[in-house]
Amino acid sequence: MAVTKKDVFTAIESLEQQGITATNAAILEITGGSNATVQKYRKEYYDSRQAQAVKDAIVLKDTEITALTDAFASLLKQRVTRVQEQYTTDIAQLTASLQEASSRIDELCQTVELQNESNRQANAEKVTAINEKTALQAHYDKERKELQAEIQRLNEIAYTQKGRADLLEERLKQYETKPKQPKTTAVKE
Repeated sequence: MAVTKKDVFTAIESLEQQGITATNAAILEITGGSNATVQKYRKEYYDSRQAQAVKDAIVLKDTEITALTDAFASLLKQRVTRVQEQYTTDIAQLTASLQEASSRIDELCQTVELQNESNRQANAEKVTAINEKTALQAHYDKERKELQAEIQRLNEIAYTQKGRADLLEERLKQYETKPKQPKTTAVKE
């Protein structure tokens, strides 16, 4: 009967357990067969063991994976904190701009109201007052539209920035709650 790969592998393991070097001659005494067949399977056995040893050496230890994961989480958390701080600053600036625009609108409304009162009191200058009112109203409308457009733009920016901050917070939470799994690196044979 022909010698199989399994026969040679079993003979090598048996010899090694006995503390004997697994030479071709020692394997042939156990399995019989040809020297070429034993040599071929013996080489395959040791090549696969060496490849497995290299693969095992490349695999990161749990402590190394944990250290890398913790370092990445720390960097990500720092980045999220910086982004949140920047967004908070931007939102505060946009809020101040919005309040300033709102105050300006209130001032313009008061100006128009005062102009209307002045028109009612100044019957003698009615035509002039009406022209001034029309001019002020046009200016007010233009500025109001510009301010409303600016408010809308600032609101959209604030909303976008908040959405980004929320997304980063969610990703950080997902990352921090994700179970840590050891990573392995495959070795090409």
